[in-house]
Amino acid sequence: MGAYASRAFVPWLRPILGPAAFGWRWAGWSHEAARRTMSAASLARSYKEGTMARREVLELPGLGHANPIPYAVKIGSLVFTGGISGQDPATGQVPSDPEQQIAHAFRNMRAVVEKAGGTVDDIAKVTVHLRDMSLRQQVNVEWVKMFPDEHDRPVRHTLPSDSPSNPGIQLEMIAVL
Repeated sequence: MGAYASRAFVPWLRPILGPAAFGWRWAGWSHEAARRTMSAASLARSYKEGTMARREVLELPGLGHANPIPYAVKIGSLVFTGGISGQDPATGQVPSDPEQQIAHAFRNMRAVVEKAGGTVDDIAKVTVHLRDMSLRQQVNVEWVKMFPDEHDRPVRHTLPSDSPSNPGIQLEMIAVL
């Protein structure tokens, strides 16, 4: 096993290498933990046999993309979105008022996570793409409305965007249900 196979070295290696690296009993793993740990080969076999979660496309009425991509996908307990715009689902149009766009984008994000079977409490990360970074304060207003508990909010990253497909705001979300 070499010089690095000391008990001091094992704790941080355990999540990376799993129980088979040093023998599950020696590494301090229980039999149950060793049984639950899946190797890459068993993951591939699960996918091939159809026992692993498949991608479920999530579409919402009145919302969508011009390109042939889904609005969101759910794989197992994970939900990923493409760009969630400030499109009004009732009209299919993006309002010209930036504040309305931002409010719609947050409502659309809520609709996606609810369609997946979750709540906004399941949202882990949001990326905000803004055409005009001076609108960040308005994003903060909607952010606090959606996530009022300052000790229980998802992480967020806000970036400038000059993409022609971004009329003002686009959100990307990752949720864990």
